Amino acid sequence: RLKLRSVTRTNDRWDFVSLIELVSAGVQSSRDPKLMGLYARALAGKGSYDRADVQLERAYPLYVKEIELGNLSRTSIRDWYEDLYSVYANRDPGEGEELAVTVVSENETFWDSVGLSTYWGLFGEQGLAKAIEIQKGVTDRSRSEEPDVYPAMLMMLGSYQVAHGDPQAA
Repeated sequence: RLKLRSVTRTNDRWDFVSLIELVSAGVQSSRDPKLMGLYARALAGKGSYDRADVQLERAYPLYVKEIELGNLSRTSIRDWYEDLYSVYANRDPGEGEELAVTVVSENETFWDSVGLSTYWGLFGEQGLAKAIEIQKGVTDRSRSEEPDVYPAMLMMLGSYQVAHGDPQAA
């Protein structure tokens, strides 16, 4: 599954149809949010964007539940945002953010903010200003909410700033 996650985040061609066939039966009965995310990526790759969005909407609460149960780490929610990027890579990124805000609702966590920053950062130059804006808030929040990850959040912010052509800010 890790290999599939890596491949589906690149511009490399991959066999969307085979992946859809491979997981479609299992996804219908699956409670595995990561498998649902891969399925959403495949659906988006075939242009079935509405179906991909539904898979993302179904997967998010399962991520939350698995995190609460201790089956996934709290940082795992970032995978959902990477799936969101893959589904919206050829669409309006703002609409992807709207989907995230709707799905997350009032239950937004620190790691959701990190995920949203990652989402925007994955768009490259097109999304870096937004990623920086969000990551600045994440970095500030990390001091009180997740002090152990403050250095990592600061490095993430710096990497966005450098990629955006502002090494002085980093």
